[in-house]
Amino acid sequence: MPGSERPAVAAGIYFDIDDNFSVITVKGNRMKLSEADGIHVRGNYELHPGAVIENNNIELTSDNPNAQIKFTVMNSQHVRIISNRASGGAFGLAFDAVPAYPPIDYVVTDNEFLNTGCPFFFSHAEARELSDLKLEANKVCTDSPVYIQWKSGEKVTSFSAAEKLLGEKVLSNKSVSNPHCLGMCI
Repeated sequence: MPGSERPAVAAGIYFDIDDNFSVITVKGNRMKLSEADGIHVRGNYELHPGAVIENNNIELTSDNPNAQIKFTVMNSQHVRIISNRASGGAFGLAFDAVPAYPPIDYVVTDNEFLNTGCPFFFSHAEARELSDLKLEANKVCTDSPVYIQWKSGEKVTSFSAAEKLLGEKVLSNKSVSNPHCLGMCI
């Protein structure tokens, strides 16, 4: 993903939020993939209806170079990503839009982005562009080699630096054992 534009040609669920009919809901799906994104959201219109991605179980193989949940949508708003359980792949939640408009009214809470090379990927230039992205109580593996990666290639490799950058509530502070994680999750 770093430096390339939309490398995955397939996804377990692929949807376009350009449809102006209503809020799109992707809920209660289970997928196991070896060469695709789990859920891929795209779109090109200036404004979009909202989307809800909730209670999905996404399992990517450890050598899958794609994301558990990926957004290539250009200018989206009112998105809820809640209570998804995901593991594997190169990235957990990835924003790979070109140009990288800031997300508007995004809530990402109570998700597990486990056993991945990097839980969060952003194509944005800096964290202040993500001020309307509310991340709270998400679980990641404490042994992740990278916690945040920017499209520029810059990486945040310590948990404390990730908390400082995105806020203390971003990652859950409750340690739990998880069979899908290589270590403890927080």
